[in-house]
Amino acid sequence: MFENPQQLIEQAKTAYQDEDYPRAAEFFKTAQDGYAAAGDHASAAEMANNRSVALLKAGDAKGALQSVEGTDEIFVRAGDIKKQAMALANKAA
Repeated sequence: MFENPQQLIEQAKTAYQDEDYPRAAEFFKTAQDGYAAAGDHASAAEMANNRSVALLKAGDAKGALQSVEGTDEIFVRAGDIKKQAMALANKAA
């Protein structure tokens, strides 16, 4: 059964708060895929950045970097400077 991205985000936040970072990353990835399938690339990029943070907390620096790659460019196209800056900061982490 497909869950909408907002439900997945709530599940990801709960997992993150419970320090279950791999599970949080999975939920963020599924939400990312849902937004991408709907053509909402800015929201998909935001979920990729959230996933990056969860992966980094889980000790997967390589996965975190791969997750965030290119998201800053998506935010540039969307005109969202704040999220672009956060994406660049996540990439630097």
